[in-house]
Amino acid sequence: MKTPRRRKVTAGPIRVYALSILLAMLGCEALFTLQAMLVYREPAIIPLGLVMPAAVGLLFGLAIAKIKVLSRDLAVRGVTDSLTGIHNRLWCTARLEAETYRSKRYGEELAAIAFDIDEFKKTNRVYGHQAADVVLVEVAALMQGKDRDSDILARWGGEEFVRLLPNTSLEGATAVAARMRKAIEEHDFSSAEVVTCSFGVTVLRPETDSQESFMGRADEALSQAKEQGRNRVVALP
Repeated sequence: MKTPRRRKVTAGPIRVYALSILLAMLGCEALFTLQAMLVYREPAIIPLGLVMPAAVGLLFGLAIAKIKVLSRDLAVRGVTDSLTGIHNRLWCTARLEAETYRSKRYGEELAAIAFDIDEFKKTNRVYGHQAADVVLVEVAALMQGKDRDSDILARWGGEEFVRLLPNTSLEGATAVAARMRKAIEEHDFSSAEVVTCSFGVTVLRPETDSQESFMGRADEALSQAKEQGRNRVVALP
């Protein structure tokens, strides 16, 4: 009896190479790896001329997949505060521009809350830099838990944070800030005995405000809260 002849799956070098690259460009790492390995069912009969194209295609695809992962990672890092894990000022500024445009075009209200940690320099001095960093992380996590889906929370810089509230009136934003203030005051922080925050609240004036004047007014309200004794909310229309 004759031994059945093993049938070779037909595929030329160009086809192997092109398919590997195509799958790689699509990000299908598992698929193009499998394709490169199983172009021929019997490894013993793979022509030498096809080994190099398949290998190059595989390596090229792996490199592209790695670049995509790194690019996504860099994109996330670019808009994320490395300490607290929430969004940073760069991301918040971009969202501020978009929300300001939306508010002016469609007549929707837009509120902003600027807040920072009271006497943060003293916290640094008394408890140390690492303990102060822990306070920042805990404040960010606590405030992130208070977000609505539409709200935009970011670390503005240092110990200051910003929360944008689309479709929210001055009264509504002031009530939100009051709840945030109370949550921080009542929270049992792990690295400091007492932590409080001051809050400045304002709303966009669609006819006259720029992004700078809008956020400047929130900062002014925050400054007034500090001057009035800290751990309080001040709203400016």
